[in-house]
Amino acid sequence: MLVFHSYTIYAQGQKLVIDGEVFSEDSDAIEGLHVINTTQNQNTTTDANGKFTIEVAVNDQLEISSIQYKKVTLVITETHLKNKRIVLYLEIEVNALAEVKLGNTLSGNLYDDIANSKAKKPIDFYDVGIPGYKGKRKTKSERLLQEAGDFKPGMLIGILVLSVPINPILNGLSGRTKRLKQRVALEANTEAMQKLIAKLGAAFFNDYPLETSRRMDFFYFCAEDENFNNHIGGGNIEMFDFVIEKYKEYQKNLNLKE
Repeated sequence: MLVFHSYTIYAQGQKLVIDGEVFSEDSDAIEGLHVINTTQNQNTTTDANGKFTIEVAVNDQLEISSIQYKKVTLVITETHLKNKRIVLYLEIEVNALAEVKLGNTLSGNLYDDIANSKAKKPIDFYDVGIPGYKGKRKTKSERLLQEAGDFKPGMLIGILVLSVPINPILNGLSGRTKRLKQRVALEANTEAMQKLIAKLGAAFFNDYPLETSRRMDFFYFCAEDENFNNHIGGGNIEMFDFVIEKYKEYQKNLNLKE
């Protein structure tokens, strides 16, 4: 079977208005993000659904900046203009606040202030009896996994005497805990995931329909394939064929559930 792919060549400097969409772990914080075309010196902001429109040309550089997310930079290609859509996945930025030291009011006399100085270790949570967490912030999937609990077969016996929490058992039997564990592992592969989303974008779903609420789950489903990195790292045709096959599998799974 022969597959023919047609391409439109866009002249350097030719501008088009394209649609964009932003995804993130925190779906409540994707409104009002600044999308800047640094090449054309233009900017816009995302709406409540993380969508935006902006005028671009080939080789223009787009940046999305926000306090809560890591900065994302994207160079516009002919593929973006052909699809007239771009999709970006944002990672949450964890910022450590600088320590603030409080001291006595200075007198204005340098010698007196030096003599009266009693520099000590900055106060922390534990000094005042307040428990404080200083570890790495959990991702959304990690938090969901923690809430789901870890199912162990021995818990089934505990049901008879009501001595164990029921959520870990239900989540374990339904497969939700396993799914969440897989997602936590997959989030370490964000770069490859973002590459897939950026290349396909929402334009893929024009020909292969899927509810918006299921699209990120579909991308995770693709990433679960053991050869995911090989397919994404290959050429565009190989990647596209791979995603189409995964789409068919995903739809088949949905039909079985329904």
